[in-house]
Amino acid sequence: MTAGIDGMVAVPAGWWRCRHGIVVPRVVRLWLSADGTRIDRWKVLARGPDIGDPTHAAVRRSDVLVLVDSGWGRFTEDGKVRPDVPPSRPRLLRFSLDR
Repeated sequence: MTAGIDGMVAVPAGWWRCRHGIVVPRVVRLWLSADGTRIDRWKVLARGPDIGDPTHAAVRRSDVLVLVDSGWGRFTEDGKVRPDVPPSRPRLLRFSLDR
């Protein structure tokens, strides 16, 4: 499913993907086929409410850094802050590029 993808970064032989806003937020590693036309396998590396809203990923040396708990859920459809949702604590998760 491609809905809710907010961040993707290309890595050797595939992609890292951040997904939020639909069902359960997650960070996923995708491996592409040799010809790059399909996904051969995938692995969920982080998921659930403890990662809040993952939104961005970036490669740094041999790691992938993912911004999680970005606070996206604090806003309404028209961009107003929801008073019933507490502030988030944005942070970076670090994953080895080899995962």
